[in-house]
Amino acid sequence: MSADATNTILEPEEAGGRTILLGWIRGFRPGGGWNGTLSLPRVLTFAEDGVPVQQPLPELAKLRAYETLSVGGEAPPPPIAAAAPA
Repeated sequence: MSADATNTILEPEEAGGRTILLGWIRGFRPGGGWNGTLSLPRVLTFAEDGVPVQQPLPELAKLRAYETLSVGGEAPPPPIAAAAPA
């Protein structure tokens, strides 16, 4: 999987000053329905040793739901706890 046509959003300093990356996802198996979708936004930073780091935007955790649905009478999987922002 890779991203194509990436774009960055530079957040104003008073809002946090983050660099946010978006891109179009490609490279999935044909017919899966995912090729050409927009990626989840990622925050770009540098580690202390200068290595670039990308992490999902922490605000995405607000979109997670704990309601699970059952298909065909099967027991739903347990909910996934949202990770604490770094």
